Amino acid sequence: MLIAGQLLLTDATDRAARQMVLKPGTIRVEGDRIEEVFLGECARHADAGGPDCLITPGFIDTHLHLPQFDAIGAHGMRLLDWLDRVILPLEMSWRDPRLAAERAHRALSRCLRHGTTAVCAYATVHHEATAEALRVASEIGIRGVIGQTLMDREAPAELLSPADRQIEQTAKLLERFPPSGRIAAAVTPRYAVACSPRLMRMAAELARSHNAIVQTHLAETLPECARVRELFAGRSYVDAYDEAGLLGPRSIFGHGIYLSPAEVARLVETGSVIAHCPLANSFLASGMMPRARWLASGSI
Repeated sequence: MLIAGQLLLTDATDRAARQMVLKPGTIRVEGDRIEEVFLGECARHADAGGPDCLITPGFIDTHLHLPQFDAIGAHGMRLLDWLDRVILPLEMSWRDPRLAAERAHRALSRCLRHGTTAVCAYATVHHEATAEALRVASEIGIRGVIGQTLMDREAPAELLSPADRQIEQTAKLLERFPPSGRIAAAVTPRYAVACSPRLMRMAAELARSHNAIVQTHLAETLPECARVRELFAGRSYVDAYDEAGLLGPRSIFGHGIYLSPAEVARLVETGSVIAHCPLANSFLASGMMPRARWLASGSI
C-alpha cells in the first residue's frame, strides 16, 4: 500500500532547539510494517492520502495514569491534596478487575483515537486489575508498558500491602508480560514519599533482574520535595532514588520540575530520563519544568 501526504519529520540538527518540519512524500506499507519512505512529490496513484493529508509517526505518552482518565480537571487542588482527596479514593475502585478492564479499554482506546500508539502507563496497586489492563492493551494493539503501582506507606490502608507481596506480584506480571513483548509490565514505585527504602531497593533489584522499565515520579512540587527530605534524612529526591538503585537508562521519571544542577548531572550520568508533563503541571499549578535547560543537559 502507498500512502501519500505531508510527512511530519524532525529537523535534528540541534537537539536543544529541535524543530518539526513538513515535507511532501510517500510511504510504502507491507502488512503491518513501513518498508520505505520516499521524500519528494506525493505519489499520484497512492492508495490513500494526498497532498492535503498529514502523516505523522505515532505519538508516545511517556507518563500516563490509566485511572485518572475518570478525574480529568484543571485548577482545583494542589498535588498532595488532590491525591489524598480525589485520586487515591478513585483508584480504590480498581479492586474490581472487570471495572478496571473496562476503564483501561476506554482510556487506551482514546489514546489510539488521538494518534498515541505507545504508552508508559500506571495502573493501581491492584494486581489483578493491572493484569487486566495489560491484557486489554495487548488485545487492542497498543505498544508500551503498564505497571502495578507500588506503595507501602503514606497512603490509605486499603492501598497498602507488604513490600514482599508487591514485589512478588510484579514479578508475576513480568513473567506473563516480559520486557521483550509489544506490551510489557513495568516496575512502578509510585514515588519516594509512598515507598519505603526497602521497597525501592527491592523494586530496583527486580527491574535489573528482568531488564524492565522503571517508572516513577520526581520533584513535581516543592511540598513533595520537602517531604522526601524529611523521610530520607535530608537527602535530595534524586539521591533517594540513587541510593535505592533506581537510576539507569531504563528509568523514566515523571515531571522533574524542581531539580538542582547536581541532581540533573546525576540523571544524565546514569542515563536516566525525565518525562515532561506540561498539562498536568499546569492543571495542578505545580510549576513549569525548564524544558530547554533539561534538553540541553540530555536528561529529557
